[in-house]
Amino acid sequence: MSIDMELLLDSVKHVESRGNPNAVSPKGAKGPYQFMDATAEEYGVKNPFDETESRAGAKRYLTNLMGQFGGDVESAIAAYNGGPGRLKERGSISAMPEETRNYLSQVMGHYSKLAMAGGDSQFDGQSQEPVAAVESLFPGAEGTRR
Repeated sequence: MSIDMELLLDSVKHVESRGNPNAVSPKGAKGPYQFMDATAEEYGVKNPFDETESRAGAKRYLTNLMGQFGGDVESAIAAYNGGPGRLKERGSISAMPEETRNYLSQVMGHYSKLAMAGGDSQFDGQSQEPVAAVESLFPGAEGTRR
């Protein structure tokens, strides 16, 4: 399966911050891709509120996570949210906290909507139509959707 990294980044940004470049979480994650300070530093993001810099850092981070998890996109997405160490320690996505499992489902669902919209990254993601294509884009996803 090939993944469109640009659509994946758009989907992560949508779920992380709804695209708000000035977003700050209660835990201190910053910017459209919600970088914690240590992760931002590790991936060369000096200003997490800068869209271009933050996106480049998020791309480096997701690429690294995909490498760590043998190209498994679902694991990379779960690790982006819940931490790669926690995912390795717990051994499976199903053992991750509910927040992370929900995050994975939301990112995958938004990715599917973007892909079905022809890659239109301006798609607002507000459609209430069911997304049946998730399973075809992410084999094994049926266990992660609610």
